Amino acid sequence: MLRARVDDNRMGMARGRCPVRRSLTTGIGLVLVTLALLLVACRKEETKKSETAPKFVVQAEPVAKTGPQDKRADPSASLPPEGPEQPPSPQFRSGQAGPVEGGAGGADESVPSTSLGAGGSDRPTPPEPRAPNPEPRTPNPAFFPDFATLYERAAPSVVKVETFGGGEDAPFAMGTGFFFGAPGEIITNAHVVRNGQRFQITTADGRELPARLQGADEHTDIALLLVSGDSLPSPLLPAAPDAVRPGDWVLAIGNPLGLDFSASRGIVSALNRTDVLPDSLGYWDFIQTDAAINVGNSGGPLLDVSGSVVGIAAAIEKQADRIGFAIPIATATVVADHLRRFGMLKRAWLGIEIVEVKGQVQVYGVHPESPAGRAGLQPGDVILAIDGTPVSDRARFRWQVATHPLATPARFKVLRNGAEREVSVQLEAAPDLQRVEG
Repeated sequence: MLRARVDDNRMGMARGRCPVRRSLTTGIGLVLVTLALLLVACRKEETKKSETAPKFVVQAEPVAKTGPQDKRADPSASLPPEGPEQPPSPQFRSGQAGPVEGGAGGADESVPSTSLGAGGSDRPTPPEPRAPNPEPRTPNPAFFPDFATLYERAAPSVVKVETFGGGEDAPFAMGTGFFFGAPGEIITNAHVVRNGQRFQITTADGRELPARLQGADEHTDIALLLVSGDSLPSPLLPAAPDAVRPGDWVLAIGNPLGLDFSASRGIVSALNRTDVLPDSLGYWDFIQTDAAINVGNSGGPLLDVSGSVVGIAAAIEKQADRIGFAIPIATATVVADHLRRFGMLKRAWLGIEIVEVKGQVQVYGVHPESPAGRAGLQPGDVILAIDGTPVSDRARFRWQVATHPLATPARFKVLRNGAEREVSVQLEAAPDLQRVEG
């Protein structure tokens, strides 16, 4: 019994000492780990200082070669002087034990020296030359146009157009126009001058001049005004018809909401918008843009980055944000020429009804007493080309016919019963033409 108690006491003492040993072992382990981490951190800090100090100076001052003797500029030369006098920059020469200054050997503690190792001579090794920092890239004008300069050059040719009724002192309509074509000619939208009895334009320099309506065409929404005076602004030039692409930068100048001579920039969003029809009888082939166009911009120029006119601001989509439409300048040029000579657009008349089927223009009906009826065009004919120009869609075909010269017969290539044939048609003036008097 006594021996059993002694054994129990020994076991109890052993159990009591076990937690103490474990705690001591754990503490020693933590101390060793902490010391190891501190040692690693110190070494990393020393390595970082030794590596970053010279490299920082080299990055700030590019290495410059001064001669055939492998002379290199001292990296410390870019540091600011500490005293009233800055010593010359030390140079390295092959075979020298250290940097030389003015031809005499001397130590320079600012430049570290590195041993070449066994079998090599000790010579100071300057940091590796680094490429100089690249110059800022000049923006490409095709992507970053100078809109300010573009505006300064084009704005003097833009005018505010005001339309008055009979005996009224205040205008009932206001829009934009710009000098285009012959001296004194101003092109604008027909809806800006609609039902007007008197017209006035205001130039960018503040001159108010009376204008006369030379002619207007509702189906293309183009009007031509005439002004006279001294030192009139130069006309803007048209862009090439095939020079406009979706994504091109454009600048619109106008008088939106009475804010005279405002500019807004954007891009060409789309071309050949024939599905936007203000009326079913018009000839619409709009340029779509996201340049801000508002009430008062109508008739203003839409310019490309060279300052040439690509279109005339004409309409907006009221249910959308920044969706505007412009009449291509090629269309406006043709109409303006007719208005200048005849006071109206002398549209040619063919006398057929057409439909577009699978990308082809097909004759649906022919008026008997029409140029088409007399020439022999028949329902079912597929029109392939006019005067050698391919017919691509219904809207462009209507415009090709409307602007065809009346003095020259039009040559139509048609597909009839699987065979191609040519039909010559002498077009006539459209019967609904009305001359704009004034």
